Amino acid sequence: ESNAAAAIISAAAVFFPMLFASIAATMAGRLIVRMIYYATTTTRMVEKAGIEAWKSTSSLAYQQHSQQQRQQVNSGNNASEKPEGSPTVAFRDSIHSKLPQLNLVAFQRPFRKLVKGSAFVSGALCFLYAHCWSSNLSAFKVDRADGAGAICRAVFSPLAFGGLSTVRGAEEMTIWYVWATCIVAIVISYAQDEFAGKHCINGDDGPADESPLDQNITERANGTASNESPLGSARSNAMRKTFPFIGSSSEGPQDVLPMVPWYSVVLIYSVFDLLVAFKVFLGRYDARTMQPALQSAARSYVSDKGGEEGRGTEQRHEDKIGKLKRSYAGSVFDMSSAESHWFDFVADVGDGFDSSYQVARMLAQPSLTCNVIQDEKLRVRQLPRGEFLVIGGDLAYPDPTEEAYETRFFRPFQDAMQPPPSFRPRAISTKKPALPVEGWRSCFHSSGKESDRMRTSTDLKQYKGPCAFAIPGNHDWYDGLVTYSRFIIGRDWLGGWLMPQERSYFALKLQKGWWLLAADLGLSADVDLEQFKFFADVASSMDESDAVIIVTHEPHWVLDSEYNADQLAEENLRELMDTHLKGKVRLRLAGDLHHYTRHSPVFSSSPPLPKTSIRSISLTDRGHCYDATRSVATNDPELIVSGGGGAFLHGTHTFRKYVNVGESQQKYKRVCCYPDEKTSTRLGWINMLHFRFRNWRLDIIWAIAAFGISSSLFPLCGIYKNYLEHAHDQGPFTLLFWLVRTLWALFCQIFRTGRVSLFFTLAVSWALFALTDTKPKPKVRLLLGLGHAAAHVIVSLSCLVLIQCLVEWIVADGIVTVASQSSKTSAVAVDHIHGQGTKDLASCLYDEFNEHWSQVLANFTGNLTQSDSNSTMNIASALPDGEDFSQMSAVERMHSYAFEAGKDVLAWLLNMSLLSSTLYFFDLPGLIATKHYGMCEILCAGDGVECMISSDPTKFLLVDRMTLTVYLLGTFLYFAIMAVPTAGNVFGTWLALMLNVFKTQYNEGFSSLRIPHWKNFCKIHIDDNGDLEVYALGLHRVPRRWVRDADWRGERNNLDGTPSWSVDKPSKWVPLHKSKKFTPQVVDYIRIPKRSIGRNTTIGVSTPSRSRDRSRKMDTKNRRGTSF
Repeated sequence: ESNAAAAIISAAAVFFPMLFASIAATMAGRLIVRMIYYATTTTRMVEKAGIEAWKSTSSLAYQQHSQQQRQQVNSGNNASEKPEGSPTVAFRDSIHSKLPQLNLVAFQRPFRKLVKGSAFVSGALCFLYAHCWSSNLSAFKVDRADGAGAICRAVFSPLAFGGLSTVRGAEEMTIWYVWATCIVAIVISYAQDEFAGKHCINGDDGPADESPLDQNITERANGTASNESPLGSARSNAMRKTFPFIGSSSEGPQDVLPMVPWYSVVLIYSVFDLLVAFKVFLGRYDARTMQPALQSAARSYVSDKGGEEGRGTEQRHEDKIGKLKRSYAGSVFDMSSAESHWFDFVADVGDGFDSSYQVARMLAQPSLTCNVIQDEKLRVRQLPRGEFLVIGGDLAYPDPTEEAYETRFFRPFQDAMQPPPSFRPRAISTKKPALPVEGWRSCFHSSGKESDRMRTSTDLKQYKGPCAFAIPGNHDWYDGLVTYSRFIIGRDWLGGWLMPQERSYFALKLQKGWWLLAADLGLSADVDLEQFKFFADVASSMDESDAVIIVTHEPHWVLDSEYNADQLAEENLRELMDTHLKGKVRLRLAGDLHHYTRHSPVFSSSPPLPKTSIRSISLTDRGHCYDATRSVATNDPELIVSGGGGAFLHGTHTFRKYVNVGESQQKYKRVCCYPDEKTSTRLGWINMLHFRFRNWRLDIIWAIAAFGISSSLFPLCGIYKNYLEHAHDQGPFTLLFWLVRTLWALFCQIFRTGRVSLFFTLAVSWALFALTDTKPKPKVRLLLGLGHAAAHVIVSLSCLVLIQCLVEWIVADGIVTVASQSSKTSAVAVDHIHGQGTKDLASCLYDEFNEHWSQVLANFTGNLTQSDSNSTMNIASALPDGEDFSQMSAVERMHSYAFEAGKDVLAWLLNMSLLSSTLYFFDLPGLIATKHYGMCEILCAGDGVECMISSDPTKFLLVDRMTLTVYLLGTFLYFAIMAVPTAGNVFGTWLALMLNVFKTQYNEGFSSLRIPHWKNFCKIHIDDNGDLEVYALGLHRVPRRWVRDADWRGERNNLDGTPSWSVDKPSKWVPLHKSKKFTPQVVDYIRIPKRSIGRNTTIGVSTPSRSRDRSRKMDTKNRRGTSF
């Protein structure tokens, strides 16, 4: 045991010196590799560029220039003066213009990974030292007879046989040879990545592939080079098609953001922004009222989008809504005559790049092939890209900042489908729509003689490309709609989608008498008076048989019923639906909840459906929805929530299956959900084990809160003695009873004498109670909140008892020797790192290093020290023989000064107490134990329960302030190590129980998981009969690794004027590994009839049984919902 302890101490002594040496050696090796790479690469680039520049120089022009030069010489001009435009100057300029840029990542980046690698190597070698060192042999074991294992023999035997051996083992210095071998291997690995081009930014100009680089230089020489990476050549693309993993590390998207870490400082900022939004903007300032005033009523263009269906239909549309479009220009759009009757809907898009881009990529595809069940048959359908895209709010998380909008919202859509070459992010739109499109050709519906006119058309009705419309969500309102107005109303393009809207709300006239009304509910959960008047005017232009789709951000039909709201939201909107739009609303779409659900109306007088009428259809084993095959006798709308555009997943199992909607409390049933409840419940339990690891940014909060609760109770003098007297060797129940009694005594002490502890206890209790969902009853909520707070208090006090017991145990067991105040000046006192009278771990390590390892750098350090002691700035000693300092030039003197200064700095670094200072902080147990017993001698007359639980507060005035500060800081580090994972698991367990047992905390419980999978969006189609088909598409998994699509033409499309929406492969990135789980699946399908004229349209009123039976038969044929 003594030999093992000595080996461990020796190994620990070498850890920090080896760590510092590893960091320095690795950085030096990287720098050398970078210098060699840069020299070789730039040399080859200059050589290639020079050859191409020389080839591109016309021989005829050179001859002409030479002839002119000879004429100048003959006429008496100075031939040595090179005239302007000489071949040398032209050649030099040509080389500079043809050289590609070499952008490299800094050699020391990422420094955090470098430190981690150095720490791993140092730790592994220290473990190897402790395992293989033999104190009896004073060498490393290499023989089986000495107990050498396979690892020891494999590592040290070659070195022992190579001459570095003692009688029966390898010398102690061989561990440094092993270390040097590891550092060389690390540098070689870095060099391989360096010369493979993996450290080039965006993979540009990587020298690993000769042909792409040559082709890139040739293209630059010919003036046809693009901004694409040279790896985009045909040869490289063909290789990537066959081997998609080639170049993946350097060709993936750069500078992208992960999912928003809600449990971090971001959470504090979001809460603050929410408070400001409700206090400042709600009821005081409303940007929606300013939008009409900032627009001109008269416009020179008409916001239409139509085809050539004949003047009769177009004239009728103009008669009905022409005045409306002139009054609300930029808010009313006629889409009734477009070629396609398809449009897309998505919401909650701006989160992590992977999920947001995958959804945007699916929306950008020209068509998606999916399986869908129609008329009880499995059919394969081609779902084309919609003529326009409607985004239902929450465009960027967590706050509406410019950075969030650019990186989390616009970046994924731009990579999914590029904007035109004329697009500039800083440009502000002054005229919408931005037509004609500069840089794109064939963008309009035209033929023959009209083609020239259409190239300059500003009519939206002639534009063939897709459009995008977006309403703001609650996260977009945190700054009063400032960022939304700048980026949505002030910009013309969202990737390849044209954005023509000029207000945060709009109305779209669709085909077959359908309308889409998108409302901005703001933070008041309702439309304002301006919107009410706007939608009322739009409703007045509708025909009697028209049907309406209403889009809002928040699904208040779910939230009001879920939280039993006393005052229902959307009062003005419900008034609009009950009067101006009475009986016309057939579908409502919303986001905010990051999942997919569909609610269908239930007859108030009908009995519950039998179980036999419910059928489940599933195409995959990853989840399914169910639907009751039944009919609807009224014009009550279908209610769909589709908020899976990229934000973290919300569970579906915490919400009720039946909801009551509106003042009449019309009953609705959830007939489909994605993901299904079983999957959602399983995901909720992940919080118990993964909360701490997925939300490590909150560790500082747990550490401060836990330490604050116990801060007034330090130190617990005599706690270990009390444990030995009452609980040692008494069995687990006695130990538990002692622990409970001690914790209760400490808890009572907080309220008796604690100040800081009392403040933190009350603050934590209030915060956790406020965090508890308001869905349960008030008494239940109070119990849940206080019970959660009590759990954190117990964790804090338990960590306090454990740490204080450990501090006194290491002294009682002799691990650390602490001298009393009276014996500090005795003869046995020894001067160590922590002062006289102590013998601690740091002192043992420092002595071990001086005995075994200091000789490694002794010669080098000694030479520098001796040189420094003889003459600190002896410049003459550095001069060559026979050379006088006064005769040196200024540059030579500067070099001499720099050399001496560098040598002095190096000598100072080598002689400073870096190692002893590091070991001082490393040996926190000895430091804490010394301060602990020093404070207890002052606070307590003797050990005992009275001093352990309660001491005289006035005696703390006698404790040195620096002693108390050092003691608390040292204890805080160990306290954080114990309290952080425990408190994190307590919070995660509470979230899991609240989600799966009490069915609450749906937002807090799933935002902690940040699950990017199970995304969804909707494709909606109006068929020839005027019925509305809704296809809900789900993405079970989202790719995490991407590679550039070999078929993506990129900027080349902009060079030839091809619109990005007209190509087959519009998206820049594709998954690195192809998998069926990345393809979209239809998770829900429903056909909604346009409108039933003559039926009872009053919500909540039953029809006679006979007419209801006839309606059921008819709607069973016309209206079907198929979910799987």
